[in-house]
Amino acid sequence: MSDTLEIQNQTAPDIQTDITPGSETPAEQGSESPAGEGEPAVAPAQEEKKPVPAWMQRKINKMTFERREAERQAQAAREEAQQYARALKASRGEEEQAPELTPDQIRAQVEREFEQKAQQETEARSFNDRCNAIADAVKKADQNANPAELTKLLSDQAGLDFSKASHRQLLSDISELPNAGAVYYALAHDPDAASDIFDAPERRQYAMLTRFADKLAKPAQGQQATQPSAPQVSKAPPPVNAPSGAASGGRRSIYDPNISAAEFDRLWKAGVRT
Repeated sequence: MSDTLEIQNQTAPDIQTDITPGSETPAEQGSESPAGEGEPAVAPAQEEKKPVPAWMQRKINKMTFERREAERQAQAAREEAQQYARALKASRGEEEQAPELTPDQIRAQVEREFEQKAQQETEARSFNDRCNAIADAVKKADQNANPAELTKLLSDQAGLDFSKASHRQLLSDISELPNAGAVYYALAHDPDAASDIFDAPERRQYAMLTRFADKLAKPAQGQQATQPSAPQVSKAPPPVNAPSGAASGGRRSIYDPNISAAEFDRLWKAGVRT
């Protein structure tokens, strides 16, 4: 047992070399030297980075701006809270009591809150109806289209935000277009144009939306309505020619337009009716 341990503890002497693990030996380097001696080794070409799409860069810039704006507002809120705290300490912790409201003021406040809540519910139902109208228009334009997926594309790539009043108004405007389904589908697949419309000032959004909608095809029903109708051909038989003034056999007739009044009276009294 001891002999085995002694044999294992015997190590080879350290040999100093300039070869690191994984490197080639001098002989190998000489055998695989490049054709042109003295020329520097060419490094492998780095993979070219794909350019960032314009809509994604705008979204990144927007998110960065919003994050910095949120940090600024949070810092301002902290400073304002600190100022209030110092003011309270300066006044020895005495707070001004809020004035008590009269029963009429309380009743008016409750009615005002109720009216605001009812108005918000009405606006929410109206907006929900507009969104449903857009979904129906999309299905009519393309039965294979999924309105939920189109909305997700607009939210992820174009910055659609349902919490913004201007974006909700844009969706309401889209629902009133004659080609609402085609417009919504085209905006979802054109993030650059959609983001330009959503990020534009409110007074320009509707004009940009209508210009975008005018470039798309109108519904087939509208095109059929504008086409002139073909003239209808009457199937009635041709009119019968009026009878001639002279009767058969060369005799005078009371229906002759050239007959005189005396001749008509004579034929009438004679009983001629042809």
